[in-house]
Amino acid sequence: MADKKKQTEEAEEIVEEAVAETVEKAVYDELQDSYLRLLAEFTNFKNRTAKEKTTIFGDGEAFAISSILPVIDTLDLAANTESTDEKYKQGVLMTLTNLKEVFEKMGVSEISEIGVSFDPTVHNAVLTEENEEFPENTVSAVFQKGYKLGDKVLRPATVKVANA
Repeated sequence: MADKKKQTEEAEEIVEEAVAETVEKAVYDELQDSYLRLLAEFTNFKNRTAKEKTTIFGDGEAFAISSILPVIDTLDLAANTESTDEKYKQGVLMTLTNLKEVFEKMGVSEISEIGVSFDPTVHNAVLTEENEEFPENTVSAVFQKGYKLGDKVLRPATVKVANA
């Protein structure tokens, strides 16, 4: 009888250990799953904030450059106006050249080519004309230069389109 009781106690201990291991495994699996979900959420948060930071910086840069465009327009107009004071004109040209160099370093490019095909994403057509010198839907005159920052259009070029 003592043998049977001892065997029963041993069996109960084995069952209790198995149950304890199963419970520990379930708790471990639950904690592991929770950890992996938290890690994924944090990674997504980190990626999202990095993207937002880049977008915000780009928008701020575009806003600042767009605010300066009227200044470059004025300098361009002054540089192309007749003047009797050559030193004054030379100063305006130097200032305009310096500003264009800064824009170039920042990745800003002009949209002002005559003879290119009209593209409504970068051109704002205000006039059309019949002109045999140009093919159909071609920019024949630029009234106001447009500017791009990389691929982003800051201001479309105001143009006249031939044979539209």
